[in-house]
Amino acid sequence: LAAREEGRVGLPRLAPASALRQPSAAAAQAAQAAGVSPPASPAVPQFPPYYETHYEEQMLDHFNGENVGTFRQRYLVNDTWFGGRSSPILFYCGAEGAGVPSIFEHSGYVLALAKELKALVVFGEMRFFGDSMPFGEDESFRPDPTHLGLLSVEQALADDASLILKMKERYDTPGSPVVALGGSLAGTLAYMLRQKYP
Repeated sequence: LAAREEGRVGLPRLAPASALRQPSAAAAQAAQAAGVSPPASPAVPQFPPYYETHYEEQMLDHFNGENVGTFRQRYLVNDTWFGGRSSPILFYCGAEGAGVPSIFEHSGYVLALAKELKALVVFGEMRFFGDSMPFGEDESFRPDPTHLGLLSVEQALADDASLILKMKERYDTPGSPVVALGGSLAGTLAYMLRQKYP
């Protein structure tokens, strides 16, 4: 990893999804010059095929024993290079925005690390974003303590910690080290997760 920090190891960058939707300008010009219509752009799947989409039941309120409600948190898993029981788990924290779909343009390095470390990759989606709306799109943002009041850093960190424990159970890896990752808000949450749930 020291070589990477010195810039000697190049990591692949993923093209933004928008670049995959349209044929290149050169291809369109060549098709026009040949008198044929350019091929239609193929439909781009929401997630690359090497990720599986899953949902996990999470507590609405991790800190109130009287609130037994739950919601479904979306997360993605890539176990392509996972080496088994002692291999690490790379956990990319969710954050604001459109949910998990908005992170792929910035996460190519995660796959490079997974391959190098033989790691399991998990992308968690933050509560109240994407498909992880506790009360649906209309009711989740009702401005009261029992709805929008459940959108907090503390609740999001507890969701992540809970999801990591469930991944360790599911993959039978109780001793696997976990590396929390992210950028911007997700990076801040990754740092806080390491501090609060070492």
